[in-house]
Amino acid sequence: MTVPFALRPLHAGFGVEVLGCTPGETAKDESFPALYDAFLTCQLIVFRGVAVAREAQVALARRFGEVQVHVMDQYHGVAGLPELYHLSNLGADGRPDGRHTRTRARSTGTPTARGATAPARRR
Repeated sequence: MTVPFALRPLHAGFGVEVLGCTPGETAKDESFPALYDAFLTCQLIVFRGVAVAREAQVALARRFGEVQVHVMDQYHGVAGLPELYHLSNLGADGRPDGRHTRTRARSTGTPTARGATAPARRR
């Protein structure tokens, strides 16, 4: 059986990049066994620079087994596909809202060379 993709190791014994195939194509019966074997061997699979349809992403995830759906539906990112989560630190205006960080930078009020304010240094 010929597999329609190539695998490039990312690191010795960990991680592999899938080349020449989309995630949707690897979910097919003729391709998935080789992908699953690569996952078991390398523990990380990367598809770089490919656009993935949401349905194809879910279909591939389901090939690996039952997909857990988050119990808090505010994290469901796509209507009709509760398997996809949307996690973000961006507010409604599209800018970071800072509510999801442990510490915030504080200003010393000391001007920098460009006229900006330097962040406080921790002691």
